Amino acid sequence: MKRKIINCLRSLRRQVLALLDSEWALSRLVRADSRVIRAALRECCAETGEAGYRLLLASSGISNIGDQAMFESFVENVSGQVVVVARERSTYTVPDGLRGRVRLVRLEGLVYGRGKRRASVQAFAGLLAGAESFSVVGADVVDGGYGARVAVIEWNLAQVAAESGVASRVLGFSWGAGIAPVVAGRAGAAAGAGVQSMVRDALSAERFRRDTHRDPLDVADMVFLLDGVDRSEPEYRQAGTLSAAGPLLLVNVSSLIASRADVVSEYVEIVRQAQARGMQVLFVPHVGDVSGGDLAAIGEVRQRMADMGLSVPQAVERLLSPQQIKGLAECATLVVTGRMHLAILAMSVGTPSVVLATHGKVDGLMQMVGLRDWAVEPKTGFAASVAPIIEDVARGDDRFAQAVRDTLPRLREMSAKNFDGLQ
Repeated sequence: MKRKIINCLRSLRRQVLALLDSEWALSRLVRADSRVIRAALRECCAETGEAGYRLLLASSGISNIGDQAMFESFVENVSGQVVVVARERSTYTVPDGLRGRVRLVRLEGLVYGRGKRRASVQAFAGLLAGAESFSVVGADVVDGGYGARVAVIEWNLAQVAAESGVASRVLGFSWGAGIAPVVAGRAGAAAGAGVQSMVRDALSAERFRRDTHRDPLDVADMVFLLDGVDRSEPEYRQAGTLSAAGPLLLVNVSSLIASRADVVSEYVEIVRQAQARGMQVLFVPHVGDVSGGDLAAIGEVRQRMADMGLSVPQAVERLLSPQQIKGLAECATLVVTGRMHLAILAMSVGTPSVVLATHGKVDGLMQMVGLRDWAVEPKTGFAASVAPIIEDVARGDDRFAQAVRDTLPRLREMSAKNFDGLQ
């Protein structure tokens, strides 16, 4: 009886959430948000009392090196004061050299909250009133890859800002296949209202144009323009010691991918093949969460290897800064990762990366760097697709690293387009 009640409650919860995320409910939500923002803009002055700052709506930013990298790249590459709206539980840190220019404002209910949102929306309107520009970190969120609700809200905020006279843009984002019509419609409406839609690869641009009937601006991911490499931490010395003994492979085990399929055996096979070809291996986490994130997923792979009597590689045991990740990647010959921004950080220092492709967000990137076949679908047997790459790299084939190095100037030039008009 107890189990039956629990199952009924779960079913009811799913039905309620489905109703809240229906096209009808989302349409009502954005209309209500728009009314509140426009009314607040008519009545209030900026919360900060300052005018002319850059207003940024950050991604969720919960123990995520990629989110931190996008945040830092934005602040580095725009001029003047920056006000960043973030989720209440975000873990963003402002680097020492940027603290005088950046203020973090945490508004849990603006994008992710499902309860009373009015106070958060009004607070956002107060910030918007003093902004010279408004930017949204698009990444892999605004196409609805992590839910239509978040995408619709973010496109609507950008649209209301543009219609209120604030220059608005959605920074470098992917656009997958099979996008929900409610998301595509909202994105098209925002672009039609003057929101600059900055798509970070040609394949995404083609899909966006087809789905919204609007022309986006072609850019590259803004993390390609993140400066700095940190070689001061013990993890860098650890990677350097390993690389001195042979070619170094950095391996990230994504908890997101691990939650969807039993991929532990595939990672074990990748590591085993690399070791058989004389490569050193170092596991690197990229995202943490309440369940342990990548650290927990890496632990599962290492435990499986220990149980099988295999040589267990070392692991980085904390989340590093983006600059520290770049330092590790400089020591490496190859990266295999389930996290796109770890690949971008590695490729920004010339290290080629195999990326396990999710949400259709990777294919276009890998085409841009000339490694189209290195976007690997994380399904049963994917280790077999990675094996030939490991073999080529282990025997000293430099074509792939050279392909990345050759494209970097162009990628940085395209990345800079995210910030045109904000310097």
